[in-house]
Amino acid sequence: MTIEQERSTLERKAIDVRSRLEDRIHEITRRVEETKQALDIAKLIREYPRAAAGIALGAGALMGLAFGGEKRGPVSSGIGALITGTALQLARNYISSRLGEAIKGDSASPLQPSAS
Repeated sequence: MTIEQERSTLERKAIDVRSRLEDRIHEITRRVEETKQALDIAKLIREYPRAAAGIALGAGALMGLAFGGEKRGPVSSGIGALITGTALQLARNYISSRLGEAIKGDSASPLQPSAS
């Protein structure tokens, strides 16, 4: 086998390896995107608000029982968790939308309240 033939063989092998690697990267990227969509908490909350509120209430009640002592009952702990979770979600959505507007150039400053 000549040097030219060996070089040609190695180039074909390199192209084949690169193609397989690109296919794997594409497959991993696709799986990551599918997983992100399946675990999109904000979307799930929008689609199932009552279930999300129930889960937040239950989680708050459990946390209150586990860590709250005898100061408050499970219902008040759950309601506190629901209110806190809702407030944090609203703040997150507001900040995300304002930053998105700033990136797109729709707003002068992402920290200034919108006119609407």
